[in-house]
Amino acid sequence: MIKGGPETKQGLKMTSSSTLVIGCSKQRPNDLRAYRVMGISTGGAVSLSRHGSTYSAVAGDVAAYPELLERMLRVVLPSFPSSLRARARPALINRWNHDWGVDADDDGSPHLDNSATTHATALGQ
Repeated sequence: MIKGGPETKQGLKMTSSSTLVIGCSKQRPNDLRAYRVMGISTGGAVSLSRHGSTYSAVAGDVAAYPELLERMLRVVLPSFPSSLRARARPALINRWNHDWGVDADDDGSPHLDNSATTHATALGQ
């Protein structure tokens, strides 16, 4: 049974049934992409959606977008000289969003890249 709502399954923290996640689906195992979570089964399978198509994954094969972005920024930004970090942050986010296929439709706002930058900045990154 697939159900939505807040819960944690195998390290995937869910805040809503439409959480944006990054990972690999069973149908595209070698393609790291952005998906919307439609629900989680009691067995840990995740039902995903991307551009109107449905996919599935094991919960451990996807990560919540904001938390993944925060972790990556924490690891990568310190390698930049401090004078470049402010410019590097939005450039990294834009690049990762491009690589993952995150686009404006993924959060309903005109430019997800700006939302992600704002989110990462609010996190103190």
